[in-house]
Amino acid sequence: MPFAPLSSLLTQVIGFINVVLIPLILAIAFLMFVWGVVKMFFLGGGEERLEGRKFIMWAVIAFVVIFSIWGLVNILMASLGFGGQMQPNLPRFRPQ
Repeated sequence: MPFAPLSSLLTQVIGFINVVLIPLILAIAFLMFVWGVVKMFFLGGGEERLEGRKFIMWAVIAFVVIFSIWGLVNILMASLGFGGQMQPNLPRFRPQ
């Protein structure tokens, strides 16, 4: 098959994005959210509360965008035959 190396490379790149890059970006967004909560509720007043609220808002927007794009990419991968989301091996009942 002439496209096997390209398909293998694409599968590895998509695997890297799904396993390393997306969780890293989600972790950064979560830290932004936590920092916003700390600034809003525990540090100072007035200006700190407004800045904390902005951090929380942008973190929630980042979560929505990341999960939306992640879902669309997995739908596209499954449609094009690249496997999409990995399915777990579930136990099955086999009558004898």
